[in-house]
Amino acid sequence: MNGRTRFTEADFDSLSLHDNALHGLGFGQGSQLWDCSILLDIDFITEWILHDGKYSFRIAPATLAFDGVGDYRIQMEDRSVRPVYPEIKEIRRDAEKNSYTIVFHGVGESHGGGEIQIVATAVTMYLRIAPISTDEQCLTDEERGGVSFARTSYA
Repeated sequence: MNGRTRFTEADFDSLSLHDNALHGLGFGQGSQLWDCSILLDIDFITEWILHDGKYSFRIAPATLAFDGVGDYRIQMEDRSVRPVYPEIKEIRRDAEKNSYTIVFHGVGESHGGGEIQIVATAVTMYLRIAPISTDEQCLTDEERGGVSFARTSYA
């Protein structure tokens, strides 16, 4: 990601959020009582590394913040025997309507999923910790420092 630690809607089309694990979903208040933000705590995969037929990853815990939320709808389910983190399958953006649809899937398509539809005036992603090298597609709570909705990027 060329050393960048903060991304906005201007960068949206160049970001790949496919298979990024969701660790937390939260709501925040803006500068006015009626301002609403939707915050996602995700593992942002900064790099997929293929070596000898196997993948390893560089992953940074990140906050994906949707600000100026005017409307939203959330539908999530998990049909697995044991709950798993949902992963982002894709994010569709309609720039004319300022809307985003985040489509999730569990580990394996039969494990449920869902989607979040958001109308927002701005979206920003903050990489909170420098990317960590791992053979897994998501980080442990210990590696990522737990769930966080902090809007700060690492230095």
